[in-house]
Amino acid sequence: MNASVESCLTFTFVLVALCVGLTIGQQVNTCTMFSRQHPRGLCGNRLARAHANLCFLLRNTYPDIFPRKRSVDNTFEKVYSIPLSVLAELDLSDDDWGAYVSKKDIPYRSETNGLSGANFESSAFDKQLELPAMKSTTSQLFRILKLRGSRLKREVMAEPSLVCDCCYNECSVRKLATYC
Repeated sequence: MNASVESCLTFTFVLVALCVGLTIGQQVNTCTMFSRQHPRGLCGNRLARAHANLCFLLRNTYPDIFPRKRSVDNTFEKVYSIPLSVLAELDLSDDDWGAYVSKKDIPYRSETNGLSGANFESSAFDKQLELPAMKSTTSQLFRILKLRGSRLKREVMAEPSLVCDCCYNECSVRKLATYC
């Protein structure tokens, strides 16, 4: 009887240790209505501009790969190495954005090369992008409308959001790319 109690306690201890290890290993940002901007976070217009520029660069640089996948891949290292502060300062929506990208290098820091530049082909930017068709069911729409009216969503955001991940917490280019 003593051996079964010890084995049960050992099994319970191992199970608890594994659960704690899995919980610590997952980084989930939670934000409340009292959350404040992270010192290295991007908020407001800078966040919107960085998001728009990164998505624009990824979609036009990798048109065959990026729109189909939300997961990040190693083929995007050149774009991912551009700091968010640079993406927040660029204005790629100007009329001369094609000339800007094809003639100028976008400065970025590479771990191996130091300060360098990313040169993107102008032909990739001339392609028109098709917006994906939105597919929603009635239950999904009902759930969205129900969440909009609830005070609970204001107090604790149950799902991660762009503002929570990149304004109230420190954000990486890879994290920002998951919202494209």
